[in-house]
Amino acid sequence: MSPTIRSGADVDGDAATRKTFQDCEGSAPQPHGGSSVLRQNLATKEDGSDVARAAALRRAGRPGEAAILLEHVARTAPSQAMSELTALGAARLEAGDAAAAEAAFERILINDPARPTAHADLAVALLRQGRLDEAVAAYEQAVLLHRARPRQWDPQFPREVARLGLVYEARRAGQMGDADDPAIGALELDAAVPLVTKLVGCFGDHSDYSLRCLASVAAGVGLRTHCELLVGLNACCTRTVTAARRLADDGTVDAVVECQRNRNKDPMMRVLLEQVRTPYVLWLDDDSHFVDPNWPAVVARVVRDEHPFDVSGRLGWYGPRRLADPAYARFVRGRPWWRTDEHLPPDLREWVPFALGGLFVARTAYLRQHDFPDRGMTKAMDDVALGDLVLQQTGRLVPLPADVLAMCRIDDGHRRGVDFDLPIDPPAPAAAERHATDPAARKLAEHLIGQRRFLYVRDQDSHRELELLPDGAIGVGATSRERRWEVRAADGEVTLHLLGDGRRPACSLVPADTGVLRGRLAARPEAEAYLIPHADEVGPWPPDRGSGIGPTADGYLPRVSFVTACMNRLHHLRLTLPLNLRWAASYPGPIEFVLLDYNDRSRLADWARAELLGPIADGTLSYYRTSRPTRYDQSHAKNVLLKLATGDVIVHVDADNVIGHGFAELAAGLPSRTLLSAPDAYPSTGGRVVAHRADLLAIGGYDEASFGGAYGHEDLDLIARAAAVGVRRARFDGRYAMALPHSDGDRQGRDSDDVRTTARRNAAASAANLAAGRLVANAGRAWGVETLRRNFADAKITTQ
Repeated sequence: MSPTIRSGADVDGDAATRKTFQDCEGSAPQPHGGSSVLRQNLATKEDGSDVARAAALRRAGRPGEAAILLEHVARTAPSQAMSELTALGAARLEAGDAAAAEAAFERILINDPARPTAHADLAVALLRQGRLDEAVAAYEQAVLLHRARPRQWDPQFPREVARLGLVYEARRAGQMGDADDPAIGALELDAAVPLVTKLVGCFGDHSDYSLRCLASVAAGVGLRTHCELLVGLNACCTRTVTAARRLADDGTVDAVVECQRNRNKDPMMRVLLEQVRTPYVLWLDDDSHFVDPNWPAVVARVVRDEHPFDVSGRLGWYGPRRLADPAYARFVRGRPWWRTDEHLPPDLREWVPFALGGLFVARTAYLRQHDFPDRGMTKAMDDVALGDLVLQQTGRLVPLPADVLAMCRIDDGHRRGVDFDLPIDPPAPAAAERHATDPAARKLAEHLIGQRRFLYVRDQDSHRELELLPDGAIGVGATSRERRWEVRAADGEVTLHLLGDGRRPACSLVPADTGVLRGRLAARPEAEAYLIPHADEVGPWPPDRGSGIGPTADGYLPRVSFVTACMNRLHHLRLTLPLNLRWAASYPGPIEFVLLDYNDRSRLADWARAELLGPIADGTLSYYRTSRPTRYDQSHAKNVLLKLATGDVIVHVDADNVIGHGFAELAAGLPSRTLLSAPDAYPSTGGRVVAHRADLLAIGGYDEASFGGAYGHEDLDLIARAAAVGVRRARFDGRYAMALPHSDGDRQGRDSDDVRTTARRNAAASAANLAAGRLVANAGRAWGVETLRRNFADAKITTQ
């Protein structure tokens, strides 16, 4: 679920070509061409309850009832409201009424005939009616429209669209006729023959990598049943050549291609691809390897279950601003399949989903059809280029399941660095069993095994998903620094240790009652690290801890409002908001979340439609959008949120903050005339200010007049003015002060001014106001005023 940020030069390419990628397994923005997320046009609860109820019915597996509601909405909606018709067509298909779905998609195309995904959806409706020729024609129209003007490709039924793609390819190649086509089911895979050819590329005098890789492949159970195996040797040393030849002699390897000079990865891949006879190929770099011998059957199962698809792997998002990198832009625009980026939405110009090149599965015909890799490619950025190929030419990109990723280690080495002896860890017993001698350690180990999935945050370094496996290994997210885990007890305290190669501790973390583990990095003791439970698994530690908050004597529980403004920070919000929603749910009183889309340009609106349907429909969350601001104005954004919030207590939560279990209860118990903020030692959570709404209104909110839209010092100014009128300042415990690492550019919504400069300027203005006794901000002027749309409704509202 939770991503990671990494950066570094690709050593085999131009040093100017730098790669930053964000792993997006599970919870990332929807991968291009992956499983489609239906786009509902939610209205407010008052104006659009039919749409919200229809979406809930579809989630509950009652598409027929959803379609009835959506029919009413579509009849009364304006002709340009395409998303209702899209949802209606999908609901009709799910209910088995393909003819009615066809009518809905035709209505879309009457108003927008150049919409590729509507043609793709229509093709599926025709296919389900048995009208194969018409379905293939509709698919062809969708593909040609997209390839002429590449943009978002997000069909609602991607697997059926991919199946039509197989028929289209076969017809173009003359392998199938038109009128006498067999049923589309004839394109299914033949389970009696191998489905995958395993390609291994070995390089240079680095035999420890290559031997480890080849041994892990050869040890596969049922290898010959499920796979064929080809090995390419690029100027390899004698040890590697001897081992590869021995595997060929005993029949494990089907063929070995030897080259006395280093042709590099892509030329060798081309040579090996020419010999492939199976419908899919699995590429493996020699610094990747398998750790579970059952991988052949599992990989074959995934291919059968997902067929047809075009590329699968451990998915990432490349960026930011990949096409603004001159080296990469020159490289990718020179590829024969490239068309244009003119019509791409802004987010896809900056980020592209792709499968990491150390291990990926691809459809053989797809690679051959698009001549990938072409003769102009060697190695650098080829994995990202494959993602761009899917974006430009259409294709189905899907993530490898977690059970497959847990069986392999991808890019597990120093990337063509000097050879060395690889440490080998002995088999370890189950984690809980290893801690049986200490009850506290065993309890924590069992709790971690139960949680399993975490967001691992390293200070100013990375955040990524980390999976703690029962045998003490780390599955998804493992690197050479974090390979295994174990719990130790000493002096009455239990500690989780993440161990790297050679069992060296990389990080030690202690559980807090917020449900988060917090600690320090061994290499940089000044750097904090967190292990945060996955949003589906959040909970306190110890697990039986209660909220500790009950009603007052008169039975009243304060209403708590969590308010967040976001401008171009979806990459943070999509991690933190689901966690905060789950943590706040433990509070027994009323809560609300108010999310302000401050003219975000990073797909926040699309993400909110796809992922926040539930909390919007049940009233937990309200989504507001303004399309006016061009720069992030912190004071104005927070004042707008103050006007929108309805709670007794307001909690300002920045997009990068995670609150932890129990913070809602802490906020609800805030005494009147008291303001709660972060300890000074945690500047990353300085924006998390908790106060009674009446106290914030009394001092005029944040100072829009003095700071002129410049970022910095707003919270300190508000705290100082509140203290001057008698609002006592308190600080919450540091265990709640948790935030994702990021740059100052992210902090200010990628504003152009330097945050340190603007903060100093605002501090000077604040000091002058305090000295002059100007304690109520925005005096004599309207503040917190903005025109907004709520929950995607067409009607506009204006804050007062």
